[in-house]
Amino acid sequence: MATRKVVLRLPVEDAKKRSKALKIAVGFPGVVSATSWGDKIMIVGEGLDSVALVMALRKKFGFVELVSVANLNEDFESFADTEMNEFTQKMRHTVPSYPTITTTTHPYINPPQPYIYEVHHPTSYDSCNIM
Repeated sequence: MATRKVVLRLPVEDAKKRSKALKIAVGFPGVVSATSWGDKIMIVGEGLDSVALVMALRKKFGFVELVSVANLNEDFESFADTEMNEFTQKMRHTVPSYPTITTTTHPYINPPQPYIYEVHHPTSYDSCNIM
């Protein structure tokens, strides 16, 4: 059987979920190595069933995207070294995204002015309307 390289993308927020995904991937028969970087996981193995792997990861994580599947004809050791070197070079040149802090100031708005009106009182409070 041919050696396959499978690259998956899945949303992992922390190291615990990432290690759980790697544990599931390594548990499959024929897996030689599994590495993760960012939100992607690269799995290399002999006769690896990529569809079954994606289904198992979707059970735990919900959304899993199969990015690429490739057959490897060259020696695995040299491939893994060159591939990991490329990934580390990419990671060195990427700018980390930090949350931007923005402050907004609201202009001071005066409170609404009360409506002033006159109240007319009758001059006399007599009950007789004729006079």
